[in-house]
Amino acid sequence: MSLVIFILNHSGIYKKTAKVALVALSCCLVCSCCLYASFSELFGTRNSALGKSGVAAAAGVSEIFVNPAGLSLMENNEVIFEYQKPFLGSEEPGYDIPGYHSVDISKGCVAAGLLLPESAGYLSVFYGVFDSNSQYRESVYGLGYSMPLDDIILTESGEKISVGANFKYLSVDYRSDDYMKEFFSRYGHGSTGFSADFGLKYSPSADINFGLSLINTLSSDLGLLYENKPEQQMYFGSAFKLSRRIELLLAYSQKSSYPDSNLHLGAGYEVVKDQCELLLGGNRNEITAGFGINFKDKPDFIKINYAYSFPLILNDNYGTHGISVLFKLPSFDKKSPKKLKRKS
Repeated sequence: MSLVIFILNHSGIYKKTAKVALVALSCCLVCSCCLYASFSELFGTRNSALGKSGVAAAAGVSEIFVNPAGLSLMENNEVIFEYQKPFLGSEEPGYDIPGYHSVDISKGCVAAGLLLPESAGYLSVFYGVFDSNSQYRESVYGLGYSMPLDDIILTESGEKISVGANFKYLSVDYRSDDYMKEFFSRYGHGSTGFSADFGLKYSPSADINFGLSLINTLSSDLGLLYENKPEQQMYFGSAFKLSRRIELLLAYSQKSSYPDSNLHLGAGYEVVKDQCELLLGGNRNEITAGFGINFKDKPDFIKINYAYSFPLILNDNYGTHGISVLFKLPSFDKKSPKKLKRKS
């Protein structure tokens, strides 16, 4: 808290802006008490490389799983393909989970973000999957929406605020083996349900951002025998541009499973302005690193992000590698959506 106040005071921001940040933080702490009992943990490759601290830095379709409000920062239509591969234990069958096959996990997603015409906002569609040995699969199909509220509720020049939401259809599928065949024949091989994410992003200036997201709220029960809802999570964070090339990120998260709270730190450094950046991060569960490369000379702007996460709490785990490829495409009307005008 003291760090936030210090940066605000020394960046020329008015005192009332500091009050807004403090009120937002208080609301987050209150909301976190209401969070309970993650589905597919799709955090975005860049956010993963930053130690999952990017809730305030989320921008475009690449980070809609982190904070859906960041979708409103798109300048073009975007399409992203993402894949993550954790490496667990021995390659020999039976060494990871006695009595079962060696664990083989992969997860990925594809998402598209669209600029809607005539101040209608921003729309996204996405699909994500988490698969383990083809014995267990989680799938999520989603529709997201975001809109800026700058000209509706803000008066200070340079301030920006946006809200967003994801509405998700969830599917869990269990593949039976000799050990679980009888159980699944009795209780079924899967279940479906719904969930929603909500996000808020506020920028008092070009160099300071705050973000809040609530993940998997209003969730359905996906359990076969007992109640089992997707884990609800809350992220609140800030991002500070210290210079033209250096960005620092700080975030706090709250969830129901142990450990229930976490502090996330991240840093980005642009080696080549707007073309190549190095990423570092960490939290109590992992140490992360990665990089991003922009190919702006291509007809359709391409951006590649890579992330590596080394776990601190699991044995026999060689970390998770993730990669994403983002394409920025022209909008259909070749114009960005107009901002909503304040009613007189």
